[in-house]
Amino acid sequence: MNTKLKNILLCYASGMGIKSISCAFDISRNTVRRYVRMYQDSGIPAEKLPSLSDARLQELFAIPGARERKPSDCQIRLEALLPEYAARLSRRGMTVRKLYEEYHAGHPDGYLRASFGMKLRQFMLQTNAIGHVEHRAGDQMYIDFAGDRLEIVDESTAEVRKVEVFVAILPCSHYTYCEAVWSQKKEDLIKACENAFHFYGGAPCAIVPDNLKSAVTRSDRNEPVINADFESFAEHYGCAVVPARVRHPKDKALVENAVKLMYRSVYVDLEGLMFHNLESLNETILKSLETFNTRNLTRRRESRRQLFEDVEKVALRPLPASRYQMKQRAVATVQRNSYVTLNKHHYSVPVQYVGKRVDLVYDTDTIDIFHGFTHVATHHRNDTPYEYTTKPSHNLPGRKGSCESDIEELLSRAAQIDNIVVYYLRAVIEDRRYPELAFRVCRGIMKLEKKYGQERLVSGCAAAMDARLYSVSDMVDILESGADADYLPGADTDGNERLTPDSFLNWLLSREWDYRAARNIERLVKNANFRYGDASMAQIDYTLPRGLDRNQMERLASLDFVRKGDNLFITGCAGTGGTLKIAKNKGTIDAELKKLEKAQLLILDDLFLVPLDAKERAHLTEIIEDRHGRKSIIVTSQLPELDWYDAIGDSTVADAILDRIVHTAHRITLTGESVRKLKALKSR
Repeated sequence: MNTKLKNILLCYASGMGIKSISCAFDISRNTVRRYVRMYQDSGIPAEKLPSLSDARLQELFAIPGARERKPSDCQIRLEALLPEYAARLSRRGMTVRKLYEEYHAGHPDGYLRASFGMKLRQFMLQTNAIGHVEHRAGDQMYIDFAGDRLEIVDESTAEVRKVEVFVAILPCSHYTYCEAVWSQKKEDLIKACENAFHFYGGAPCAIVPDNLKSAVTRSDRNEPVINADFESFAEHYGCAVVPARVRHPKDKALVENAVKLMYRSVYVDLEGLMFHNLESLNETILKSLETFNTRNLTRRRESRRQLFEDVEKVALRPLPASRYQMKQRAVATVQRNSYVTLNKHHYSVPVQYVGKRVDLVYDTDTIDIFHGFTHVATHHRNDTPYEYTTKPSHNLPGRKGSCESDIEELLSRAAQIDNIVVYYLRAVIEDRRYPELAFRVCRGIMKLEKKYGQERLVSGCAAAMDARLYSVSDMVDILESGADADYLPGADTDGNERLTPDSFLNWLLSREWDYRAARNIERLVKNANFRYGDASMAQIDYTLPRGLDRNQMERLASLDFVRKGDNLFITGCAGTGGTLKIAKNKGTIDAELKKLEKAQLLILDDLFLVPLDAKERAHLTEIIEDRHGRKSIIVTSQLPELDWYDAIGDSTVADAILDRIVHTAHRITLTGESVRKLKALKSR
């Protein structure tokens, strides 16, 4: 104003008229005349005008006797109430309308609502001056919990449970995130913050919470103590935690205002809706939040989402590849067996920490064990109760692993000596069957190396394997008596030929092969449950008049027809030699059919002695169809082929069976009297 006054006076001194000055400075001509008159009365030369101070100008050109308005009684009464009204307006739920209604009820002749609101705003501006804060993109994220909680109704019990509402905002773009969580505990707070990061697609430089215990352990203006788990979460995403000052909500005023906006938008959209779980509630919140963020800001052409996409998204830090695993802590004492227990599972610790208290820091994947600041061990977490997780590097007393792993270690040591020892130990394991007993015997045999040496141990294993002896005492007897002398390298195996170590091993393996093949045949005969288990081809009497071709029988005895999948068809009268049997049916039909599928050779003995019903025809057809061209069938029957049609009961099925097992099979037709009858007559 003083500069403008100087310019008016200088224009007048330079010869400009009153009307021209009034138009140039857009002030009335009377005001210009009053300033000119006062200038003429002062007697100050024009050249001194620029050097006059503002205080001197105010003194020279002040209007004497200016009128001062005296405040009215109505204004005095309102000004006395304004401090109380301003304080109450900061409370949750209080509005200017409610304050005015209270004021008007007590002062009906007072100010109207518009004037009341203007006076209140002027007072608050005078007493609560605030500064502007410039927010950098991607710098901070303000977080807070809403005061009003939402509800979830249990679908089965109709129990109502209150849930907290978490709100986060990026102050540069005002982009807002909202989520319902079960509580304000650190687990829910960390999860909500992490979900906010993934909602934004990046992490800010700092998180600004208030001083709730889930985030701040001890508040301090200079160095607040951050909750260890929340700080660990922030470090995982490369953020700092900068809590607001105690009782200074304006440090994060934007999120406080965002909570109010949530009341007016999200909460309104949820009114009248019922939710039975947290997931459905959050889905509805996100839909309402999408509408809120895409709405244009007040007196601006951009929405929160547009500002975020244009300005703030590129400034956020990229998220790590994996989500944060919140670690929990527990304290335990190392037991005498050098294990600590967590959730009923035991984890090994080096023996020097027995009896000491250690800290367990664990998440869903790993467990770290600390003694003070010393890292003791790391284990993969296992929640299987009453089991033990052991690290071999801890060198705990006792056996270091299972019997199977110990046996494998013995076998690897045996392989360094000779393969004969390995084969013998495997034979011992097969003979003993139970791993613990097998391990003890194998360990005892390997210890004999110290007393008798490697060469005697190898020869002793060869002698014991040849004699089928599988105990430590038998091995000691062999070595003490010198029974292994014939198996030493260079000894005469058959009294004539000297075998090299390789040829001796081949001879030994050949004998083992023959032995195992004989054992396998015994097992198969036993499982087949033959009526005459000791019968053999050598017992066939070709002198009896039965029409047997010895040459054909010897060819069939080679079992080449079984390897090719061919069939054998034997017919003859009762007692001529067709009484063979594969097994007795001890289970259900389905189980028996599955068992028959695995058999390389199937014997159908005395087929069609009894006519078949429909179900039996179906089963027989299925068996023959499955084996046709792949596996062999031996069929014995007292009926000739033409009588099979009556026994089967269906000509179509009979044609199919004959086509598959008879027409392309090797045939033996037995003739003459019954063998039982002939033997009975011969014995007389």
